[in-house]
Amino acid sequence: MIKPDPFDLVITRVHPDHVDDLPTILEARIGSLNAMLTEWEAHAATIDRYLTAGEKLVMKHRADRLRAEIAWHNELLEMLPTITAGER
Repeated sequence: MIKPDPFDLVITRVHPDHVDDLPTILEARIGSLNAMLTEWEAHAATIDRYLTAGEKLVMKHRADRLRAEIAWHNELLEMLPTITAGER
């Protein structure tokens, strides 16, 4: 079960004093997610020869989830002006 992300609530209830901070916060989150993906893929490549087919699929699942998070955050960054227009 995928748990709700508290960040989603933040985006739906942006405090007007923090609207201008959001691009920097999002870029930092995207950077962190990209670093996690790079680290995970390197780890998976290192241990690949020791893994069963099922274990490889599980490793891929984690990378796929990270890629989905990165894509969503990039979309959010693009939509941020529209999202925050009413908060100013």
